[in-house]
This record gives sequence, structure tokens and C-alpha cells, in this order.
Amino acid sequence: MSHPECHNEKMKILLLEDDQTIAYAVQRFFANSGDLVWCATSLEGTEDLDPEDFDLAILDINLPDGNGLEYLHYLRSFSAMPVLMLTVRDSEEDVLKGFREGADDYITKPFSLAILKARAENILKHRHKRPQPVDEPLIFEGLSLSPATRSCRADDRELNLGAA
Repeated sequence: MSHPECHNEKMKILLLEDDQTIAYAVQRFFANSGDLVWCATSLEGTEDLDPEDFDLAILDINLPDGNGLEYLHYLRSFSAMPVLMLTVRDSEEDVLKGFREGADDYITKPFSLAILKARAENILKHRHKRPQPVDEPLIFEGLSLSPATRSCRADDRELNLGAA
């Protein structure tokens, strides 16, 4: 699956939100840019989904059959898919719990659709930037590490850093 590294690529988003008005508004707003938002209104509604089919998940906490933090915990057991929490739960404890469970961002309701979209794009932009591999040896005092050859030297002696 391609990932939106720039504004021109389209996002495929899983929205877990039981409020039909909010779900419709999010779907329409993102669709105006060509993005696809698939909405589930409960945890049960996500059972047949493959999270790997989506670029990003937007999760509400309060759901009729559980909460979005449970789904976030499930996702984090096997996936690094970006997750944005979108919820009325605005206490410091709730926000911190969201981040501890692995959320990439946390937005409280009421919210701006434009800011939600900007934050989603920002998460994906930063998530998919790959650091350039370092080919030059890293040298500190008498120690030299060479990522290119996966070797290490100390005071001009080759060190064996095999698996312990």
C-alpha cells in the first residue's frame, strides 16, 4: 500500500466513531480531497477489517460496546499504523493514557475538520520519512563503527560484536 508522503497522495482512513453526524462530516470533508474514510460505529464493526488496508486510524474512546483505547491496544499488539484519538474525553489522565497506549496524536471534541485533516496528514508525513542510511564510519576517540561494513574497530583492532 502506498502511503501519503505528500499532500497529493490520497489517504485511506479507518474511522471508529459512533456519532453518525461526526462520522458523516469527517467522511465528507476528507472525501473533498479524494481521501477515503471507512467508518465503523463499534468495536464489533472492526472485526472483519484488516488494519493493514488503512494508512491511519482515527479512534473515538466512547463506543457502545467498549472503547477506542481497547482497539488501540489491539492495534499496537501487531501494528505501527498511525493512530489519532478523536474524543470528548479531555481530562489530562485520558490524554496521557491515549499516548501511553500508543496514540500518535489526540484531539478533543469539539474540533475543526481542517485541523483534524492537517494533523492526519502531518502524522503520515513524518511517519513515512525514512532516515538516510549512514555510510560514513562513526568515530569517537579510539572507537570506529562502520554501518556500511557492519564492523567495529577499537585502537585499530577489529572487534567481534557477534550475537551474544
